Amino acid sequence: MKGLVIKNDGVGDLVLASGLISDLSALFSDGLDLVTCEQNREVATAIPNVNKVFYVSRDELNITSESGAIHAVTNNSLDSESLKLIAEEAYDVALVLRRFIRKSTFAIMQIVDSKDKWVTWQYPTNLSEEQAAALSVGWHHVEGPRSLLPELSYYRLVLTEIFGVRDWSNPRLTTSLPAIDLTKQKKIALSIGGQSSRWNPGHWIELCRLLTYDRWEISLFGSNDQADLQIARELSTEFPQINSFVGQLGLIEALKKIASLPYYVGNDTGLSHLVGLAETKSLVIYGGGTFLRFFPWPRATNQHVVYRPLSCFDCNWRCTQRDKSLCLSLVLPSAIFTHLNDLCEGKRLPMTLPSENSTEKFPIARNLSIRPTIEFEFNDVTNALTPPDENINTIEENINPLFDNYHRTVIIFGAGAGGLRCLDHLSSTKLTVVGFADNAKSKQGNTLAALPIFAPAQLSKKKFDYIVIASTYNLQIYSQLRSLGIKSNKILFESINIITNRP
Repeated sequence: MKGLVIKNDGVGDLVLASGLISDLSALFSDGLDLVTCEQNREVATAIPNVNKVFYVSRDELNITSESGAIHAVTNNSLDSESLKLIAEEAYDVALVLRRFIRKSTFAIMQIVDSKDKWVTWQYPTNLSEEQAAALSVGWHHVEGPRSLLPELSYYRLVLTEIFGVRDWSNPRLTTSLPAIDLTKQKKIALSIGGQSSRWNPGHWIELCRLLTYDRWEISLFGSNDQADLQIARELSTEFPQINSFVGQLGLIEALKKIASLPYYVGNDTGLSHLVGLAETKSLVIYGGGTFLRFFPWPRATNQHVVYRPLSCFDCNWRCTQRDKSLCLSLVLPSAIFTHLNDLCEGKRLPMTLPSENSTEKFPIARNLSIRPTIEFEFNDVTNALTPPDENINTIEENINPLFDNYHRTVIIFGAGAGGLRCLDHLSSTKLTVVGFADNAKSKQGNTLAALPIFAPAQLSKKKFDYIVIASTYNLQIYSQLRSLGIKSNKILFESINIITNRP
């Protein structure tokens, strides 16, 4: 018996499935092969008991139909070579271990020579369910319950149905990890990377400010992506004591460094999943796109999800908000800082932590045709779910908690619709707006809401306590203000973006 598992998605997805794939290898006497993405190479080579690994791109594979036959097509030379090698193999069982499936996976399955083909998809992402069903004709399609179920639990259910085995392992790799260095408790790794799940850059600056004020030793991690590198440069300039490894390490190297630290904060990324293999206590900043499907792991004791409940959760990142990352932006640095100190003091925290208050219930996504039935394998989630109170805190509550905002003066950077909404929002606080600033020369020297609009170059001569950035270009404006000599503790971020979401 020879088997093939197709898992051509992200790093985190492969980490999650690593224990299952290793277990599956024991069911095939002639070995188990794996198809995954090139970006996952470090993880794939560390999965125990896998025979051959074939690497493909994540999305450059496609499908075409000619004379009624389905064919895989690609312009990527790596894909072409891998498809050729895969087609030369003969399997008894080929299994697609993907709940969220894309066209590229069907392209691979089309060329596989296997006696039995199994797919476990539930949510096609770049094709319709009708198209996915048509492409799956002749294969075994096993689907788990359509409930808000963690990915690991979903895969365990479908694998039990296919193979009759009930005991499936947690994620595991062959990588050996160091013990945590406890010589200094307040050591932390911050991972600033992320794509759809990227936290606001201004929040990272605010969090580092809080941590530095509280004498934490910070190590920074991220990819060589330009956005990561830019944020890292700003943080390293602002906080020279930070140890930055952004763009310098591979995934496994980064994991080994983080594993020696007691605490970690990161987005919903592959690196955050890898850190789940260590003893490091993690706070994962979580949005609503795939809420609680990937974090926390079932039965994990070292992962905590920090989120801001919204009734649009579980949207699969098909966001209907004006601000496409509102759910992430509303997870506040002050909440992360508070939870970190709670962990540092030895407090036992629940695995899921609403960033607003601990009494809010989990939201039910209104746009789901089937209401989710909670079937999580941890104790602090129940079926008694109700939509949360959607009232968003005022800026006075959300502004940097280190500062007393009593009778302070503010200049709003951004003399547009966002700036006006910020002005309206600040009118309910003790902060007094004395003007606007904007880079548009056509606005400079004019007024908005009877308040003057300054050129940025004039700000160093003006008297004010804070500048509130009311623009989506907050990191660039932050850099600009710092280059003008404005101290970092006078720059505040309206980056929670409640402005852009208000009617």
